[in-house]
Amino acid sequence: MESVYYPETFAQLWLRICIGQDGAGIKNLSVNIAELNKVVRSKGFLKYLKNTSWLMGGRITQMGVSFLVTAKVGKYLGADGFGALGYSRSLGMLFLVFAGLGLQQIVVRNLIKDRANERKILGTALILRFLGAVAAFLAYFVLSFFLPDDQVSVYLTYLVIASGVFQALDVFDYHFQSTVQAHFGVKSRSFSTFAFAFLQLFLVVIEADLIWFGWAFFIRNALVGIGQFVWFTRHFERPYDLSWDTSHARNMLIDGWPLVFSGMVVMVYMKVDQIMIKQMMDNVAVGYYTSALRFSEIWFFLGPVLASSFFPAIMNAKEKDEKLYLERLQNFYNLNVWVALAISIPMAVFGPWFLQLPFLFGEKFAPAGPVLVLHIWSLVFVFLGAASSKQMIAENLQKITLYRTLLGALVNIALNFVLIPYMGIRGAAIATLISQAVASYLGYLISRKTWGTFIMQTKALTFYSLFEKLLKKAK
Repeated sequence: MESVYYPETFAQLWLRICIGQDGAGIKNLSVNIAELNKVVRSKGFLKYLKNTSWLMGGRITQMGVSFLVTAKVGKYLGADGFGALGYSRSLGMLFLVFAGLGLQQIVVRNLIKDRANERKILGTALILRFLGAVAAFLAYFVLSFFLPDDQVSVYLTYLVIASGVFQALDVFDYHFQSTVQAHFGVKSRSFSTFAFAFLQLFLVVIEADLIWFGWAFFIRNALVGIGQFVWFTRHFERPYDLSWDTSHARNMLIDGWPLVFSGMVVMVYMKVDQIMIKQMMDNVAVGYYTSALRFSEIWFFLGPVLASSFFPAIMNAKEKDEKLYLERLQNFYNLNVWVALAISIPMAVFGPWFLQLPFLFGEKFAPAGPVLVLHIWSLVFVFLGAASSKQMIAENLQKITLYRTLLGALVNIALNFVLIPYMGIRGAAIATLISQAVASYLGYLISRKTWGTFIMQTKALTFYSLFEKLLKKAK
């Protein structure tokens, strides 16, 4: 099996270049640069670097476009309308997580380990995803009769959930993820993002009603799914030769059910705050809170992107060398903390000011500033959670993911009940931060099997590896 250099060791290489392997300093510079050049020219390194570049570049572009357009939509709809739209999307996303059946990581893992049965794996996953989408729609149809929501909110939520039929086509992107060819999925999502942005701006210009922004979201997801299907048919030999396999389906559901519920629980503690603010306060408060989350959650994608891009490398290391596997995991946790802090610190300082700029949400959304300062720190734990979820998949500990996320959701709901009446939307932000820390970090204390994960995350949070290397160099 090809040995693949893992990019998390960039920090180690940088230290060796700066101070030398044996502390000799600049005299070893040429040797270390030669070592670095050898690494960056390797096929494995370039393969994963290209894949990550496509994922990161595509998502950053989508992030920028979506954020600017969302700000325009927020200003047009006002806090009330923007809050109603945010509430419906949050509620709908809970059902879309169920529709996914927790298959993404399971299917990618299975494709990597069993390439010979790829057509059966993809065909089975596709049918399961369609069935999950239908089940999610029917579940909300029943639940809607018991919710105190107005007719517009119900209709908007229906549109979000119905788009899950097209999200089932994401199965074709699983193939590209497993083969480290992320650029195909990025192209599809980028096109749909620009189309979605143009459509929303058009709706603002013609002063369309709120309901049409729900249809725009539906169209966006339809374009993403259709795009994934088109790329797959163009780059996969005999693309329609997929088949159903009952044994694969059973194994996927068995392996995936903890991820289904953990995914739903994750959505609960990420979205329940908006739902509870709507029920305990009003749409205006939801609008302020949602605008702050747009600044904060827009960065959440980076953790899963890094984890998804390098999941094959982690799996390869586990199959080859346990020591190498653990080393890559520690380096990966270190990297996630550094990246998260590099974003959180400037956002906490300058974010409230940016939020009020005229070309973004404007001064009317000033109450969202304190929420952003609190909520942005949850980014550190979101990144650690994304990385550790991959470790749980690699070690077949999906049930641990369910338990820790369930714990985080319960903490979030309880804290929201206590803090929102006294602190308003700032209380909801504090509840989210604490629950993220519980679910993605402290939750690994619940099982002896994951104490090692807790220790690695603690080392990353305390910069243990960096200080350890600096102390060795000082000697």
